[in-house]
Amino acid sequence: MSNRKRPLQNCDLNSSSNPPEKTSKAEPAPRKTSRKTDLQKECIARGLFKTGTKSDLIARLELVDKARKDKYANAKKAPFSKEDTVKCPIGAKVPPSKSRARSGNYPGEKILKRGPTGPPVYDEMGFELYYDKVACSRRGRPGCRTMNFKQYGEFLARERRESDGKTQILGMGKDNVSGSASMAWNDRVSRDLGILYHEVDIEDFEEWHRRGFKAEDGEFKVGNISEEERERLHRLTIGSAFRK
Repeated sequence: MSNRKRPLQNCDLNSSSNPPEKTSKAEPAPRKTSRKTDLQKECIARGLFKTGTKSDLIARLELVDKARKDKYANAKKAPFSKEDTVKCPIGAKVPPSKSRARSGNYPGEKILKRGPTGPPVYDEMGFELYYDKVACSRRGRPGCRTMNFKQYGEFLARERRESDGKTQILGMGKDNVSGSASMAWNDRVSRDLGILYHEVDIEDFEEWHRRGFKAEDGEFKVGNISEEERERLHRLTIGSAFRK
């Protein structure tokens, strides 16, 4: 078994057996010396607005840089083992519940009853729920916008592009992708980078790859994922869109 998958307490963070760090590169030129057109191109490439003055563009990019740095602040403690995350998923506020919620006592129902200013509500995995996300999932809620046909098509196209990008990074064929495999991918990236499972996106897969992590042969094949592991991943995924 790879050293990257050992529990944290068994890993020597200074050992050469740990995942290789990203190769040091020359520092990029300060953005203050960059042309406005170059800053606009960088904004577009990162999905940001390209409008505003040069100072606006720099501030926008630096804000995203800081958010990204903060996101991976926990990576120095990674990798986390599956055993660690079973006891306490990364980012969970309270310990996971060992039992399923009964009818009428679901976390989503609780938070709607308590309202946006009520006490916090946690799901079965210990994550705090976001009232607005839960409320907007219910049809007819005032202030909630739904996607039109064009927006939904763009959403599906983006999902396909991201899925293709992930399979390429992991070195897997598109035919080998299953629901369990997709959940296992996100879980692996979450544990290796020390980030929340429900916040993993294609950029995190790219960061995972840049840091030298690699998937083991057959790691994400359905036959190699135990029933117990599938249950854990299912609980980690269900309702994740409503978490803070």
